[in-house]
This record gives sequence, C-alpha cells and structure tokens, in this order.
Amino acid sequence: MALTGIQILKMLPKKNCGECSIPTCLAFAMKVAAGQTEIGECPYVDDEVKATIGEASAPPIRTIKLGSADLPFTIGGETCLFRHEKRFENPTGIAVLVTTAMAAADVDGRIERFNTLRYERVGVNLRADLIAVQDSKGDAKAFCDLVGKVLAGAADAQLILMTGDAAAMKTAAGLCGARKPLLFGAAADNAEAMAAVAKEAGCPLGVKGATVDDTVALTEKLLAAGLKDMVIDTGARTVRAALEDNVLARRAAVRSKFKPLGFPTITFPCEMTDDSLLEAMIASVLVAKYAGIVVLSDLQGDILFPLLLERLNIFTDPQRPMVVAEDIYSINGPARTRRCLSPATSRSPTSSSPARSRAPRCPPGCSSRTPRGFPCSPPGRPVSLALTLLPSLSRSRVSRTRSSIANSSFLAISPRSRVNWRRNSPTGASSWGRARPGICRPS
Repeated sequence: MALTGIQILKMLPKKNCGECSIPTCLAFAMKVAAGQTEIGECPYVDDEVKATIGEASAPPIRTIKLGSADLPFTIGGETCLFRHEKRFENPTGIAVLVTTAMAAADVDGRIERFNTLRYERVGVNLRADLIAVQDSKGDAKAFCDLVGKVLAGAADAQLILMTGDAAAMKTAAGLCGARKPLLFGAAADNAEAMAAVAKEAGCPLGVKGATVDDTVALTEKLLAAGLKDMVIDTGARTVRAALEDNVLARRAAVRSKFKPLGFPTITFPCEMTDDSLLEAMIASVLVAKYAGIVVLSDLQGDILFPLLLERLNIFTDPQRPMVVAEDIYSINGPARTRRCLSPATSRSPTSSSPARSRAPRCPPGCSSRTPRGFPCSPPGRPVSLALTLLPSLSRSRVSRTRSSIANSSFLAISPRSRVNWRRNSPTGASSWGRARPGICRPS
C-alpha cells in the first residue's frame, strides 16, 4: 500500500539540507508520495528505508528496464487505467521478429528497415524499439549466431531473446553484455531454470502462460523465488482475447493491487494473422489498451508510421501538450528561386462573400499544374517547404493548410493573416481561406 507524505517524513533524517534540490524534508516527502521524485535523491537515507519506501511507493505495474545505461529502454511503471486520470508513463515498445528459420536476406531486410525507418515529428524522434530473436528450429548455435548478427547490425536495438532452452538462453544473454535483453521463454516446465538464468544475467524474464490463471500461477511461483522483474504473456492469440487479458491485468493491478498481474504485457500480433494490414490494426488496438510490447512480423513504412503516431498521441502528457517553438523550419533545403505561398486576404468591399484571388501564371518554361490549377514544381525538382509556426496556430490548422498546398515549395504564415483568412460566408459562419501561390524571386 502506498505511503502518505507524513509517513515518509517520519523515516527521513529531517535535516532540511536542500541537497535533494527541494527546500524542506516535508516538501520532499510529499513529492515522493506523489511519485514526482525518488527516495534515493536524499543522500542521508539508509538502504533499509530506501527499500521500504521504494517498495511501498512502487507503481502498480512494475517498471522494467532493458538495454544499457547509455541507451535504456523502459516499459511499465503505469499507475492508472485512463490517460485523463494522470498520464501514461512509458510508451509501448514496438518490436520486429526475426527467427532462425528465416533466410539470411529476410533477416538482413528486417534489420535494415529497423535502422532506416525513422521519423521526426514535433521534435520527437520516432522509430521501432526492439528486435525479437526467436529460436524456431531448436538449434542453439544458429540462435546464438543470429543474436550476434542482430547485435552487430542494429547498434541501438533492444533485444528480446525467445527460446525455451535455458542453456542457449544463458549463452545468448552473455553475448549481449551490457545491452540487457528480455529473456522470454519461461513456462511451467522450465520456470526454475529460466529464473536462474535471469538472476545470473541480471535481466528481466518473460513469462508465458496458456491462460491468465496459468500466468498468475507462474508469476506467484517466481515472485516467491525472489524474481521481481518480469514481463507476462497470457497466451492470447486472438485480438479479442489479447484485449480482454490486457484490460483484466491492468485493472487487477491498478484497482485491486494484485501483484501477480502487476507487470507489463508482451503481445504478438505477428502470430494472430498473416495479413500485414490486419496485423497493424491489431497492434493499434493493443497499443491503445495497455500492451507493454507489441511484436510485428515485419516493418513497413506505411504500417509503422501510423503506429508510431498513435503511440505518440497516447503517451503524450495531457497536462503538458506538445509545443513547437516559433521559428522557420526548412525541409529539403528551399532555395531562393523556389515557389512560395502567401495568404489570399483580398475581399470584395461590397459583397458579404470574399472575392476569389486568381493564382498567378506559371513562370516561363513551367507548364505543369496541380489538380486545383496551382503552379507546381517542375518535374524532377524536389519539393521544398518552409513553415512558420506561430504559438497561436494549432497543429490541426497547420495540417489542414499544408494538405491544401501539397505541391507548393514554400509556405509562410504571417502573424496578421494566420490561417483563418476568410470569415464572411453566406451562412455567417467562419470558413477557411485558401493559400495563393506566388513566385519567390531572387533579390
């Protein structure tokens, strides 16, 4: 049960030294109780008190850390059922599966796409996080060779090692060194051997049950054996069963404080369907409903990017919305001779409806036009875009404006015009203005 701030204060030395960057011990105790800081920030608390307070203040879903100290990856640590109650803490990990049964070219392709399919949005770098390496043939040597290949080919990938052979798991975990992987494969028949490997390697253990009840029995057994860091798989291989099990586990851990289910979950959309689009749909459902890790059969840009955007939106703190600093951002290196767009603010003085501004003619030598009749970039020239974002300009307005001028080379939005240039309409309601293309000529 979580401790109150006063209960935590009684265990502190009460020096009011401020070395924790908080002025008083009372304020520090309140922040620890609220989960806003760690008890370890106090340099005068002994280890026994740290263990007591840390255990009592731990979130209902245990925090699991993978990877090295330089490049950590965290899942779990969740404290609520719904985002509006507080926030979701650590984003769902997106993994791609490689197996010992795959051809070398298929493995190389997945590693290459893992390294290249990366995006930046509102200052956040979006990419897949993990590579799951599965021993599908029961060949320990082939499994270890594949782990070594992934380690060498994807320097910033976190690893999930999937095998039921404790000896092969121990060897593969040793190859990872400081890049602590998730050791997935503990079942009813090998739980003790796998727990010993996980303890020796200092890695979290993936527990697979046939049902939720089977998973609970396994986690209770491993908790009694002193293993605390686990990721659970309830064995569900349909979207309905996986969704129900995820909701059940989160609700039991958060509402009922049921520790055997208080761990992040790992799900396998790659084993639920052979259709890549259906797999992406299943993954989107599980990202939204509590999955700690989703494992995909492959990475493709048109499937991965929507999942990354969904994850970004869900795991954004609702109390701290995404903010883009006011600036001019260039894309594809706009040159002085590229086209620009200026807002059409002209309006008929006698009519209640705004006058439509005619687009200027194409420059000499350019005959291509957009479907709306706007001049577009000549064939073979890359489109360039620079966008001035204002603090008062919402992302939805920018997106709507950008979509209407997809073939333009330069967009500037002035503080006076902003985006809602047209306000008079036959119905009296506001309506959107239209960007007017012009020519950016050298001075």
